[in-house]
Amino acid sequence: MADLLDAAPATEQNEQNAEPVVEQVEDGVVEGAAPETEPEGVAPDAFEAEPAEEADEAPAEPEPEPVPEPEPVQPAEPEHDALIDWRKENQKAIEERDAKSKERKQALRKEAEDSIADFHKDRKAKIDTAAKANTASEKTLKEDIEASLHGENVWERVTKLIDGVSVKGGSDKTRMRQVVLQVKNNPIKTA
Repeated sequence: MADLLDAAPATEQNEQNAEPVVEQVEDGVVEGAAPETEPEGVAPDAFEAEPAEEADEAPAEPEPEPVPEPEPVQPAEPEHDALIDWRKENQKAIEERDAKSKERKQALRKEAEDSIADFHKDRKAKIDTAAKANTASEKTLKEDIEASLHGENVWERVTKLIDGVSVKGGSDKTRMRQVVLQVKNNPIKTA
């Protein structure tokens, strides 16, 4: 260990007296790189100590006392009046913006609640009118069916129930329509 202490000043002297490295990029030399030399008088493995030997030779070092934390630094001068005024005005402006924002939020919420209530009211009205219309059309359909069942000519009911109109690309229904109309106009009498 004494060798290490003696070698340190020599290393510092060598570094001070060392010539600067020439910046060249030839043959793998890196620009600005320090020369790769070992400090004089120090073996390459001198810095690596074996743990077992150190424990036997060196006495246990006392732990250092904890360093107290420094107190926060107080500004030397108090804040200027202009800065204090600006902070007060800025705080007031922030509070006003917050108040306006809350008012807008409440207004939007009220508008949304009204819109939802109107939507449900309109939807219920549409459902009620559709239900009334369906009930009325079902009633008239049932009345028509009852009336056609009690009629004398059965073929009139048949002509109402079937579609005799030909569709382009579909089958030709002209002959069927002719037969149904003929039977309707001249019903077959049953005994």
